[in-house]
Amino acid sequence: MKIKKQAIFIVLSIFTVLNISSPAQVHTTDSLKKIIAAVQDDSIKIILRNKLILGLTPADSIEAQQLLKQNIIVSEQKMSSYLRGDCFLTAGIFYNKQAEYELAMNNLTNAMDQFSKGKNKEWSKACARTQIVLGSIYHQQGDFATALGMYLQAEEITTRNSEYPDLRDVISKIGDCYLKLNQFDTAGIYARKNLEIVGKLTNPYDIAAVYIDYGNWLNETNKYEEGLKYYDKAGKLLQRANNQGLYHTYYYNYGFLLSRKGKYQESLGYYEKAYNSALNSGVLFDQIDARYKMGLMNYYLKNYRVSSIILNDALTKANEIKSALLQRNIYDALSCLESDRHNYHQAFDFLNKYIDAADAVSSDEARKQMNFVNAKYKARERSFKIEKLETEQKIQNATIERRNATVLALSDILLISMIAGFTIYRNYKITREISKQKAMIQEQRIHELEQERQIIALNSTLQGEETERSRLARDLHDGLGGLLSGLKLTLMNMKGNAIITQEGLDLYDHALGLLDTSIKELRHVAHNLMPETLFRYGLHQTLSDFCDGVGNSGLKVKFAFYGIEKRYDEKLEIASYRIVQELVNNAMKHSDASEITVQVVSEEKRLSITVQDNGKGMDMKAAGQSSGKGLANIRSRVASFGGHFDLSSEHGKGTEAIVEFKT
Repeated sequence: MKIKKQAIFIVLSIFTVLNISSPAQVHTTDSLKKIIAAVQDDSIKIILRNKLILGLTPADSIEAQQLLKQNIIVSEQKMSSYLRGDCFLTAGIFYNKQAEYELAMNNLTNAMDQFSKGKNKEWSKACARTQIVLGSIYHQQGDFATALGMYLQAEEITTRNSEYPDLRDVISKIGDCYLKLNQFDTAGIYARKNLEIVGKLTNPYDIAAVYIDYGNWLNETNKYEEGLKYYDKAGKLLQRANNQGLYHTYYYNYGFLLSRKGKYQESLGYYEKAYNSALNSGVLFDQIDARYKMGLMNYYLKNYRVSSIILNDALTKANEIKSALLQRNIYDALSCLESDRHNYHQAFDFLNKYIDAADAVSSDEARKQMNFVNAKYKARERSFKIEKLETEQKIQNATIERRNATVLALSDILLISMIAGFTIYRNYKITREISKQKAMIQEQRIHELEQERQIIALNSTLQGEETERSRLARDLHDGLGGLLSGLKLTLMNMKGNAIITQEGLDLYDHALGLLDTSIKELRHVAHNLMPETLFRYGLHQTLSDFCDGVGNSGLKVKFAFYGIEKRYDEKLEIASYRIVQELVNNAMKHSDASEITVQVVSEEKRLSITVQDNGKGMDMKAAGQSSGKGLANIRSRVASFGGHFDLSSEHGKGTEAIVEFKT
């Protein structure tokens, strides 16, 4: 098994060196077919066929689908998660090009499941590539928040592995997201980051893509002449790159530059070239986008009839692939076109559809996700500041070392001139003390920024978890709960209108009993996910209800409340409830206790929670080294509110957990 794994990674390395897996190498399909026919090992054949699928033209889509099915069947017979993941990734890329997004996402999700089982560099690189493709699907649909979340994870992996071609790709996509969100300063940061690594890239395709991205950013910031220079640099690499997708990107963006300068006829010619390149590459989204731009240029040139034909054709295809982003752009153009043609009824209809499509691209849920991504971005910015401060500190340390060397070199002169030497030495001492104080201040600032970054990331994660719990509870209670209750009423109405034997009546009553049990269990699950009483009545009532509900004949759960009745911040109440829930569940599972006591002390500026059991106790040293998520989640929640958590236990004498918050 080890030999086969080594053989697989050797083949992958060979393809990386030869750039056969690159999009630029579409002419290798015939050679690959000959190699596949000669190879005997099924594992290597799977890898070769995956490379072949990505190199086939749109005219060969039936052959590609047959190869995909064959590969997935064979890979299921192999005991290799990596091979299965590579097959699913290839299928995801293929269906993404065909704009069959549901199939693409299903395959890419399966690929992530397989790649997540590995731990070495090759597996993490495969995970990053999969996240990039997944993110690009959300990107094309206008869901930039979800796309950015996936891109940022992929960027972290590719940066850590120094995988520069993949890093170039993901940085390019992150920058494009921010361009489309009109956040030009942030987009510029990523455009410059790609420009900084261009010297580490060897493939003409990657280098040309960097220049095009940088030119795009310059154009969006109205620096047309500078942008044109970078487009020209990219144009010189097109023939060497020999990639239709890159040709499309080049022609498309060059056409955009010309349109911004009002040269609509020339721009139309470049968009037509972009459309032909997209046809050759087989990427349906790019084909529709280029057609939309062709229709828009004809509108600017007042070729209204031609513009209408092209835009309506593009709209039909955009509706077929269900791309809200493309639909929004085309509806906008059609609304302007019909208005200029004095077809005001149609113009108004298209305007309403544009508003609906724009709302689909920027929904409330998307804005919530953007808040989360922005929080992550701010945390990353703080990381950059920390790195900058650390660099400045190193420079200061180097300056101090140089000064020390200078003092040592001048020691002989200081001996000759005592007065002058004493003065110089005194000044040096003062300067060194000041430098040390500055270094200490910077170290303290670095520590504060690091703590602030961790708290931002932690709060974002916890907030996302609670939002998802709330959504699941609401969906279960309002959706499935309503359906089950409706089903029960329907069955009860049927009972009075039907003639049923005694045996059938018993089965019918049994079914109703099972349905009642299901409804109760559903409500219990929804309540555990997000108890409604927490929002209505507060922490006191919710914890009391929880303790009353979890006890049984062999275990008594007591609840005691002391102090003032007070409503705390909603997030703090949710966190406190989750902590008690986790501690009580841990005690029920592991302590063998017969009694658990939950005590809450509520004061004006302090909230204290104690959970105590009379069970068998636990090994505190083992608990401190445990990798379990339960205690880790509790510590994370307490830390996010600046609280204090103390856990004590003794063998045979139970366990006590104390949590305190300042309010």
